[in-house]
Amino acid sequence: AMPSAVAVHPAPDADAKDATPKSEASKPPKPPSISYFKLFSFSTTFEKLLFLCGCGGGVVQGVSQILMIITFGEAFDFAAAGSDVRDMVWKAVAEFLRLAAIAFVSGAIQSGCTQGFAELQRGRIRKAYFQAVMRQDIAWFDVRTAGSLPSRIQNDIEVMCLGIGDKAGMLSLNLTMFISGFAFGFERGWRIALAMILCVPLMGIGAVIMGKAMQDIQGEAQSWYNQAGAVAEEVLFAIRTVVSFGAERKELERYSALLHPAR
Repeated sequence: AMPSAVAVHPAPDADAKDATPKSEASKPPKPPSISYFKLFSFSTTFEKLLFLCGCGGGVVQGVSQILMIITFGEAFDFAAAGSDVRDMVWKAVAEFLRLAAIAFVSGAIQSGCTQGFAELQRGRIRKAYFQAVMRQDIAWFDVRTAGSLPSRIQNDIEVMCLGIGDKAGMLSLNLTMFISGFAFGFERGWRIALAMILCVPLMGIGAVIMGKAMQDIQGEAQSWYNQAGAVAEEVLFAIRTVVSFGAERKELERYSALLHPAR
């Protein structure tokens, strides 16, 4: 009797498996994005009022900056008109001192309130982050490098606190300067202001493109730094084994290869 035929399946080609580009296979996944207002979910009512006070200080400081520019221009107008230079100088100095005092106080309120709000959120967010990590299943840790978690927690919290802290105050300052500048411009010379406003769409498009590019670059670089930190922690934890096998150069090359895409 003839032996029964056995279907023989060829083994998967190792070369075909390695045909995937290394850069695509090792490229870290892009993290999902959330709403900006989700960052305030850990804050209390008092802390939100503190944040609003900081933004209000940025608004006052932005208006004072525009008023300084107007005062400086009026001083030159008085000098060109042949008025008494001494009186003009004293009036301009007194006005600048008043505006400088307002800008100093409002700037201190802006910086102190926003940074204080961020510091209050830092510890609470770090605790919630750690609790969320501890609640994950074992399968969640199987697809992530345990060594990169401490550095990722630290870096993510730092970016979050920067976004709800000093950067938020600077946003209120710059936005107020932009709006109040055009408001005073239309009030004093609407023709020139109307001509200048034609450049706003181009500036806005450029700012959006640059912001999106910086966000993508920062997110990708952060992922590579997390992987490099995991390698460094792994090597330092088993440094005796690495030295006994003489693998210092190999581990250094592995660490440098992860750092290279982030540069």
